Amino acid sequence: TFGIGSAERVDRVEIKWPSGVSQTLTDVTVNQVLEVIEPAG
Repeated sequence: TFGIGSAERVDRVEIKWPSGVSQTLTDVTVNQVLEVIEPAG
């Protein structure tokens, strides 16, 4: 859980996987559960 106040969207979520791969999600709506799978490669 992250505190984002009354925002309705998050501009960017950046994920750095243990493998070293980075993944960015943009324009993410709040109040939802996301399942993010590490990309192959």
